[in-house]
Amino acid sequence: MRTPYVYNGPFYALENVEVICPWCIKNGAAAKKFDGSFQDAGSCEVVADKSFLES
Repeated sequence: MRTPYVYNGPFYALENVEVICPWCIKNGAAAKKFDGSFQDAGSCEVVADKSFLES
């Protein structure tokens, strides 16, 4: 599906992905297709209270 809207913010994957369809972000297709993430796990702080984490 082609769309005039694109996301060009941070995306962490082995492949260099320049733009992503916002609908593919919402439904999880982008992360699945490129085996990527929108959050850099290496720059996250440790959460002391585990009740704040969602599974």
